[in-house]
Amino acid sequence: GLTEAQFWDQLRRRGVQVYVQHKVLEQRDLVLDLVGKGAVIYVCGDAGGMAPAVASAFAEILGGDEVQKLREAQRYQEDVWAN
Repeated sequence: GLTEAQFWDQLRRRGVQVYVQHKVLEQRDLVLDLVGKGAVIYVCGDAGGMAPAVASAFAEILGGDEVQKLREAQRYQEDVWAN
């Protein structure tokens, strides 16, 4: 079988785009579990498209203003840049 890294490498080589926000949504149960246990979330990448889309995915999972609450608690941190 393929490792997960090999799987994603094959998708990229075929031109299939995989977006972080989709992977976050696919792992909804894990996200809820980890955040409930005090996880700190680090988002690094493009400030124009990727970061807002990832924040929206977390908001969809966590509900309402939970991402903002995590930001205020320094548990949702971004290292982003403009293209």
